[in-house]
Amino acid sequence: MDWSFQLLSPEEQALLAQLAVFAGGFSLDAVAAVCLDGDDDLALELLERLVDASLVIADMREERTRYRLLETVREYAAERLDETGARAAELRRRHAEYFLRLAEANAREVIEDGRLVRLSVLITEDANLVAAYDHFAELGLPEQSLRFGAALWRYWWLHGQLREGRRRLDAALSESSDGAVLVRVDALLGASTLAARQADHEAAAALANAAVSLADEHGDRLARSRARMALANAVSALGDHDRAEALYRESAAGFRAEDSRWELANVFLNMADLALNRADFDTVERVGGESLALCHACEDDAGIAVNLGNIAFAALERGETDRAHDLLVEGLRRSQRLGFGEWVATMLEGLAAVESARGSDPRSALLLGASARLQEEIGMSLGTFEDTLHARTTAAVRERLGEEAFVSAWKAGRELTTDDAVARALARAPARA
Repeated sequence: MDWSFQLLSPEEQALLAQLAVFAGGFSLDAVAAVCLDGDDDLALELLERLVDASLVIADMREERTRYRLLETVREYAAERLDETGARAAELRRRHAEYFLRLAEANAREVIEDGRLVRLSVLITEDANLVAAYDHFAELGLPEQSLRFGAALWRYWWLHGQLREGRRRLDAALSESSDGAVLVRVDALLGASTLAARQADHEAAAALANAAVSLADEHGDRLARSRARMALANAVSALGDHDRAEALYRESAAGFRAEDSRWELANVFLNMADLALNRADFDTVERVGGESLALCHACEDDAGIAVNLGNIAFAALERGETDRAHDLLVEGLRRSQRLGFGEWVATMLEGLAAVESARGSDPRSALLLGASARLQEEIGMSLGTFEDTLHARTTAAVRERLGEEAFVSAWKAGRELTTDDAVARALARAPARA
């Protein structure tokens, strides 16, 4: 490596060392912004020289080139970077600021148009996002960490990073006391949402209450509506359905006034979930249908999948097994394409209940095992209705199969990868005669 390094020009040597600041690969734009003061032409020229020298790997991905270092090269470059002292610290700060801007721009776009699929573009930069977040922590910049958490919590939720996302948000909230009020509100809402998905509903309610107080003090209507929706979700899970309904209605009024269709769709989605817990299946169909139409208009695949699930569960409770199956299959396909692990697991639970209703108990036990593995991997808990359905399905299947056969099929489901589990779930078994 020393010999190869010495063959490089001073500019090439400097850039190779600086590339060690990236984790898991990097784009041309990122290199230009972080290392070369935004000079795209120089970044391209130097990267091409380093590629020709076999020190940087160039990968074509969907007509875009992404670059990476082999691990041995990265380790060597990191040693050279550390030798630069203050320049290394400055570079880590610039790296963190670049990815903070990327995360915040992405979050703004999602809120503006409701297309959660936009969050999937961040998967490529996941390692850089983690590194950037850690850079801010190392540099003692809690306000930037809080901004990062406020921008990334939807990404963490959608892609099943509940434990790590919540840990980072809790740390940022405890270490930061200043900064923009609305950023703190959004971080509190994120922490509340992730806590709720882990069934820590008391903590979710406390965080949402803090968000309500702060949003009311600030006076921003959208922030007040978002905070009330989060609090409604928490108190609904704690069993206070009447208060939850009142908060949802107040939240919906605020979103209507601001013409925020996607967020109104989210309120309706949660109201349908509340109706499901109350066994009010007519309301599930009506309100869930309104939310579904809005989610389609916003091209929000995640919202579409959740609404399909709620409506499917209502159909299942009415004995409409085939309709429930078809809705769950569509929801599962959308969730899998989006990488929405939480709802993949939930759809597998629903399809396990369908198979149980059809008398296909070994398939039901298999899907229950597959869902259990994914839930543990994500660190999630099922919603109130889904948890009840799970207990009912498990008890029925275990009784009919017997303990040994149930455990065997359930363990086989746990051994499946998520892709294999989805494929098995989508391979429709014949209905019982």
